[in-house]
Amino acid sequence: MARHGDTAYRLHAAIRASGCALAYSALLHWRRGSRAPQGAASLKALGAIEHRYRLAPGYFLACLARARPQRTRGRRARAPAAPSAGLASAP
Repeated sequence: MARHGDTAYRLHAAIRASGCALAYSALLHWRRGSRAPQGAASLKALGAIEHRYRLAPGYFLACLARARPQRTRGRRARAPAAPSAGLASAP
């Protein structure tokens, strides 16, 4: 953004004007690196940013793939719980 003289607010306004639904807070999280775009709407917004900054299509996806491995969404496998001493059956 800085290279193009853009602010987060102006970039967000341009993304919204291009028809992408993106929360301003999502853009700030991406910028800080605390979250990464994953959903369909987020990936569409990345395309709008690439277009605005005249980057090659898929530029950001390639950067994301190099930065961190893909994680699956959903529940994480939990270790089985240890049996409780209070639930042991009496002889």
